[in-house]
Amino acid sequence: RRTFRGDDGVVREIEHHVHTPREHRRAAARAGLTLVHCFDRVVGETVRGFYERAGRLDAYEQQRGLAVVLALSYVRA
Repeated sequence: RRTFRGDDGVVREIEHHVHTPREHRRAAARAGLTLVHCFDRVVGETVRGFYERAGRLDAYEQQRGLAVVLALSYVRA
């Protein structure tokens, strides 16, 4: 599970699963899907402010470069 504090100050928790992009693509291929778009982002300067407001710049430095978003769009082959 991962937690984060929103701009409203509320701490939220989500279930966290780690799968590589390759694992996603293999599963999609087995399901007869073809990748049409891939969008991915890593922890970087654009989110540094979130860490700073949470008082967690130490975590930012440890996680900088970590892949955190992967959005894949498929169509049925």
